[in-house]
Amino acid sequence: MSKKTKTSTKGKEPDDTFNETKEFIMELLNSLPEGVFVVDQNKTIKLVNDYFLKQYKYQKDEVVGHNCFEKLHGEKQPCSEGGTDCPLEQVFQTGKSVKMEHIHIDKNGNKFIIEISAFPLLNEEGEVKYMVGASRDITDRKLKENLLKASEQKFKMLFDTSNVGIMYLDPGGNIIDANPKVMELLACNREDIIGKNFIVFFTTLHMGSKDLLSTFDDKIMDTPDSVTEWKITNKKGEKLVLLAHPSFIMKNGRLIGRYIVVENITERNRAKNALLELEKKLQIMFESIPEGMTFSDLEGNILEMNEAALNLAGFDSKDEIIGKSAFELISEKEHPKAREFLQKTFLEGYSGEVEYKLLKKNKKEYDAELSASLLKDQTGEPIGFVALIKDITNRKSEEQKIIDDKNRAELYLDLVSHDISNFNQSIISSNELLLTKYDFTDEQKKYIEMSLNQAKEISNLIYNVRKLTRLKESESVQDKIDINKILNNSITHLNQTYQNRRFKVNHNITESKVFVKGNELLEEVFYNILRNAIKFDRSDDAVIDISSTATEDNKFWKFEFKDRGPGVPDVMKDNIFKRFEKAEEKLRGSGFGLTLAFEIISKCGGKIWVEDRVKGDTGQGSNFVVLLPKEV
Repeated sequence: MSKKTKTSTKGKEPDDTFNETKEFIMELLNSLPEGVFVVDQNKTIKLVNDYFLKQYKYQKDEVVGHNCFEKLHGEKQPCSEGGTDCPLEQVFQTGKSVKMEHIHIDKNGNKFIIEISAFPLLNEEGEVKYMVGASRDITDRKLKENLLKASEQKFKMLFDTSNVGIMYLDPGGNIIDANPKVMELLACNREDIIGKNFIVFFTTLHMGSKDLLSTFDDKIMDTPDSVTEWKITNKKGEKLVLLAHPSFIMKNGRLIGRYIVVENITERNRAKNALLELEKKLQIMFESIPEGMTFSDLEGNILEMNEAALNLAGFDSKDEIIGKSAFELISEKEHPKAREFLQKTFLEGYSGEVEYKLLKKNKKEYDAELSASLLKDQTGEPIGFVALIKDITNRKSEEQKIIDDKNRAELYLDLVSHDISNFNQSIISSNELLLTKYDFTDEQKKYIEMSLNQAKEISNLIYNVRKLTRLKESESVQDKIDINKILNNSITHLNQTYQNRRFKVNHNITESKVFVKGNELLEEVFYNILRNAIKFDRSDDAVIDISSTATEDNKFWKFEFKDRGPGVPDVMKDNIFKRFEKAEEKLRGSGFGLTLAFEIISKCGGKIWVEDRVKGDTGQGSNFVVLLPKEV
């Protein structure tokens, strides 16, 4: 050594040799890829290399000669006083090297994690004179470690809380780990499964398959990403259907383990089987519905149809029509209407029942009634239409027959009533002429007047029948009607009808005080009720009392017509207003007056019924009650 030293220093001054050694050491330190700094016992930085200056973003004169805690931590006091372990103090106290992690700060205030390797530099007496520190930025490494740790924790949490069973197998197929769900499914403890050979253990649980071992070998042990369905009986005796998904763990092309995910699909299988059974039943129902039924997409292309629809259209096979537009089965002249109702169905969800001329395979038209509904998926999005089709050819034929019969009957009614009215008017005119032109005895006059009255009754009957027929077919127009005017017109008409009959109508209805919603036909109601009261009153002077009051809810006017006739038996009170179920003819005649009154009042939104004038005594006369909507 002494020779080498002498050789290396020959011809040189001691200071030159020191300087060369110092330069060599600095070149060596500056070549290191880590920050190097030297600190004395006073915590003063004595030396730093270039990487340190780059690492902490200082110039040399900004850090050399300054306290380490000030430059490296941005603090005004040493680490130990702030409660942090200090490698400097440990090195000076123990004289031994130390390694620890610190959070340092650069000139710009950026924090980063440093791994410090600190070792002592001794003087000739063996005392620690300096601490040499090597700082390595491990921020990225720590971040990755923390992420890995968090990932492991997250995986562990998912592993433990997963609602599917997860098992980890070594390359030999032994179970190394299993989550709680596995134990729950198999009804066993952890010690019953960990360390056991997977194939052997599950073979004991399988439901009677002799090929299980080969199945496991092929599907689980040798085929990654395969799916296998197992039927097992667990330790509780529960029969389960499990779905196994194996995954291989490879490293450098070598198998190092397997993960097997086990899913309990027992209920799903039951539901699936139940759904299949339900689908079969629905298909049977679909095909057995007597009306035609079709399913189409939103453009109207037919996706499915039942046998009834196939037969209606005259096709032999569904293949002839599936995929075609439904418009091909509709008469071309009906296409605008069909598009209109298709749009209505899309917007409103239902088309209502619509009549169309549909086409058979041979292009022959037939009458049909079609109703369509919008189909939606589970999210509520429209996906198509379902349509129900009825062949109404026979119904249309019957309807037309009814219309023809009705028109024919009305024609006959008009002809007969017209001719009878003419004949009857001649009888009335002749009788009136006889009474005015000739002098008859009282008895002769009596019979002539009876004939005259019967003729007038016939005229009134014809009038009511015709009025009733037209009333049933027409729409009622509602106006504001003054009942005082209606009543006065009815009384005037009665005076003309009963010129030789004494009667009196008492009422409390004044002009412009009682208004109802109705029409001028209400005069027929008042006239017919009053006429019946006069006609069936056996006394010389007929008296009818009319009262008007508002109902409790103030929505109707209530009119009561109280007469002193023979009354209406209880068994007849409901039928007296019905055309073919009227009361005894000797009490209420053969006319249609009350039936006409009932129809008119119903058209006005009112009601009519009959009570006893004296409650409980039908022989003391009747009280006809009429409700009509109020008009303010």
